[in-house]
This record gives sequence, structure tokens and C-alpha cells, in this order.
Amino acid sequence: MKTYPTDVEIAKVMEDRKLNRIGAVQFRRRQAAKSNQLTQPVELNAKLAELGDKAPHIAQPAKKAKAPKAAKPKKAKPEYGDYTPSAKKQEEIDSLVNSAVRKAFGKVVAKVACIGLRNSFSKKGGAPYQRYVLANDHTVFVGGIHNDNLTVSVSEKKLDPKSFTGRRYFEKQARLKARAAKTAAKESK
Repeated sequence: MKTYPTDVEIAKVMEDRKLNRIGAVQFRRRQAAKSNQLTQPVELNAKLAELGDKAPHIAQPAKKAKAPKAAKPKKAKPEYGDYTPSAKKQEEIDSLVNSAVRKAFGKVVAKVACIGLRNSFSKKGGAPYQRYVLANDHTVFVGGIHNDNLTVSVSEKKLDPKSFTGRRYFEKQARLKARAAKTAAKESK
């Protein structure tokens, strides 16, 4: 709560300190604020003395620094860069895809086309992957190419023709069929 000095107090300060009215009011308010500072009650002093080192306001001595523990070996973070699979690694990927497809459908279904491929690994772009469309229009995703922890997942649903990659794939298939029909018509003439 702000306390305002009386006119008599203001006049006395103006006369003693040779201040104008505003300066005198500010001086009296600063003096009042200094005199209203909280003092610690005697009962609290007794309680703090009883607590000793456990008193909350008393600074505790600094703890002794412990010897550093042996650092756990961190998993090596893969380097950013190009992870184009070698021929041997691509064979391994193909065999994993075939086994995952056989497990999902009970038979091996042929890969028709690659609809997604990223060989580079970057912070902004993400990890490398491969994505294939099977002859039954299901998709297979291969990840973990960058850290030799290959994971293969087969989609439960067919490729959606309304999705971006689905639309692109089915349009390409339609163009290929039209081109094949056109060349077959030319050859039959």
C-alpha cells in the first residue's frame, strides 16, 4: 500500500532540502519505503537457530564433485550422405522383401515398380528408403538402409489411386498400356 506524505511533511522537506514539491513528495515516499522494510520476528530467529544448517535460507556447502563415470558407448549416429545400396545389399533387400511378401500373402508376389526411393540421408530430407508396388497393388516399404537395420513392411491395404503416389503410378500404367496398344496397332497394319 502506498503511503502519501502530509502537507506538513512535504513543506518541511522542501525547506530543509531545497526541493520543489514533486521532489519532496518523492523523497518522502522513498524514505517511507525504506522504513517499511520487513524485519524478521524474534520467534523466527529462534526457529532458524534450532534448525542450524538445515535452515532454508542458509547456503549449503558445495558438494564435492564426483569422479566422472565411464561414459556409456553411444550408438554411432549414421553419417549424412549417399546410401545407394550396392548390388549385394540390393539382393539382400530383395530377399527380405520376398520373404515379407510370402509371409503376408502366402506366396511371392512380383514387384511391379518402385514408387519411392531416397538414397541420400540428410537432416532435412530424412532417412533413405525404398517403396515398391506389387502385382496385387499392395505396397512394400523398406527402411533402415542407412544403419544396416533393414526393416520391411507390407501394406494391408491396396495402393490408394487417389493418393499422390497412387495417382502418379496408375497414370503411368495407363500411359504404358496406351503406348503398347498404339505400337501393337502400328505393327498389325
